[in-house]
Amino acid sequence: MGFQMEDSPPLLPPSNLSPQSQIIWHRVAKTRIKTASRLALFEQALYAIDRAEEARRQLENEPLVVGTNATGAKRLNPLAKLEVASRALVARIWQQLGLDKRELGELNIFSTVEPSKKEVGTNP
Repeated sequence: MGFQMEDSPPLLPPSNLSPQSQIIWHRVAKTRIKTASRLALFEQALYAIDRAEEARRQLENEPLVVGTNATGAKRLNPLAKLEVASRALVARIWQQLGLDKRELGELNIFSTVEPSKKEVGTNP
């Protein structure tokens, strides 16, 4: 994917992003994403938002704790781990890009996980 300079026509979001992530793309990309490396990070954050939301939707119909087939031991549903990991990735990228949570609009992707200062490589 080639990068487009600020004064050229707006970048179109990848077609496989959810409609919700495409709205965020249009809201943020032109004004806040000025380099190809920032664009790549931003795109990955949007894919992570979609993964987290999909995992959350699936978890609404599945138990949070599941048993293994072999031993029946109880463990956290892998979808819960996927949701948390995806939200944490979004939070880290969003902070790395210097974006504000309000730029997500009504989507409250950060309600579950906030990265610690240690996780994002800043000093307390």
